[in-house]
Formats: sequence, C-alpha cells, structure tokens
Amino acid sequence: NTKPRIPAQFPVMSEEVWVWDTWPMTGLDTKPVSYKGWNIIFSLTAPRNVPFGDRHWFARIGYFFSRDGQTWKYGGHLFPTRSPFGSREWAGSAVLTGTQLNVFYTASGGDNAPPGERENPLQRLAHASGQIHVDANGPYFTGLRNHRIIAEPEGEMYQTLDQSRAGPIIYAFRDP
Repeated sequence: NTKPRIPAQFPVMSEEVWVWDTWPMTGLDTKPVSYKGWNIIFSLTAPRNVPFGDRHWFARIGYFFSRDGQTWKYGGHLFPTRSPFGSREWAGSAVLTGTQLNVFYTASGGDNAPPGERENPLQRLAHASGQIHVDANGPYFTGLRNHRIIAEPEGEMYQTLDQSRAGPIIYAFRDP
C-alpha cells in the first residue's frame, strides 16, 4: 500500500477549525453549483483546541466559500447552535434548489447532549432546509432550524445500535 506524499507546506484551510470530510453544494442532478458567482463547500469541522484524534466527538458542519475555487474563506457553522439533532453532526450532502438549501446529515450521539459526548453512538439521518443569501461579505444561510429525522436503522436492512453491540461489524448508519 502507498499513500501520497504530503508536502511540508501543505495549505491549511483554517487556523480556527480542523477540516475533514468535505462536499460541494450541488443541484438536483448532483453536479456542483455556484450561487451568484460563489463556490460553496461544506466540511466537518471541530475546534483546533480539540486534539485531532478527538475531532469526531465535536464535529459540526461548517462551510467555506470562494470566488475562484482556489482561495477559501471559512463562513462558520452551518446550523445554529443546538438546533440539529444529536450531539455532533457528521457528513452528508447539500442540495440547492432556487434559493433553498436542503441539507442531509448524520445526527450522531444523543439529542441535547453536551459537545464531546461519547457515551451515545446513536446515528440517524436528518434533514434541514433554509435559504441562501449573499451580501458584501459573501454567502450566508438563514433558517436551517427545522430539522427532522428522515431515516433510522430498522434491524433488517440496516443494523441497529443494539445489533452492532453484538459484533463484529462496526455500527455505521451515516453519511447520507
């Protein structure tokens, strides 16, 4: 097995947050789209003061925007604090139709649990929608408070948390 050589001067997207699992804003045809000349990507993020290995326990969806697709600015968390399900947000997808953004994500952990909660590995698929806007500072989103669970493992086609505890398969109902 081989891996690519990462240059010593590899660019850092943000000094504020760790950045991993990244996906573009798309149209219904799943092709990346821009909005009023802005390219937008979504990423899992966690504060840089959290050790890199612990980032999954603090994960929130953040967004970045760029005019040229080369230089990116961090826009912050996508969802208002405490609005999503779960104690952390894991990867998903974001679909723009007109000015409405539909976000599908993994609601991981217990609802209303504190950030960093590790006791509850529950995973469900969720949806929220809101509006995209642009001002002099770039794109931003409003709404995204109307979250709802759209899928949960039922035990036949998808393994439940209790079934996973019997082993040997890792529990993984995520990344819509």
